[in-house]
Amino acid sequence: MRHTGVADRAKALLVEAEDLARRVGRDESAWRAITWTNCARFATLWAIEKRQAGSVSPGHSILEPLSLHRGVRPTITTRACARNVRSSVKLNHLDLQVADVPVATAFLVDHFDLRPLTRPDSPAIAILTDGEGFVLVLQRLRRDSEAFPEGFHIGFLVDDPDQVVERRARLAAAGLDVSEVQRNARGTMCFCRGPSGLLIEVGCRVGVRAPALGGPPR
Repeated sequence: MRHTGVADRAKALLVEAEDLARRVGRDESAWRAITWTNCARFATLWAIEKRQAGSVSPGHSILEPLSLHRGVRPTITTRACARNVRSSVKLNHLDLQVADVPVATAFLVDHFDLRPLTRPDSPAIAILTDGEGFVLVLQRLRRDSEAFPEGFHIGFLVDDPDQVVERRARLAAAGLDVSEVQRNARGTMCFCRGPSGLLIEVGCRVGVRAPALGGPPR
């Protein structure tokens, strides 16, 4: 069986879906079934066309024909399709609540090279960036009784294990609560306890040779 282009077939399916929608009116469950049915049919045609074009490895199955049951969401059965679909969302920022915004801001700017995008002395909020696309937002804690969960931390990566050792020495020289350098299957790292109990990891994912030493500060 030969298939037309996916774009043309998708337009035809859309017309069919709109016609069926008019028939079912406000029957939401039927409309949902129609929507997923046409999505499944379009995805099947897409996968077949990818296979014919050689974009899908013969070792991966394409979408199998799907039974069209009302109210049943079709299941996508191919891993190859998932790899070819790009996400429509991306991580934008992380928002942390701290007891003292200016103190936490100064800590991260002075010791971890973040740059403020807003007033660093604001008592309510600070927005920081690493210059590589990551944004960290600090906001004033609403209740003093709140605390970060045990084990919660944020991590910074460096390019060489020696940089972990150097950064650890700088943090210790500044009088901060910092662990010994650790080396394990995940890499080389150390942990520093900052304002509001925030735990910071500095790590490198290469050069793993020695056994683990010590642990994060409590």
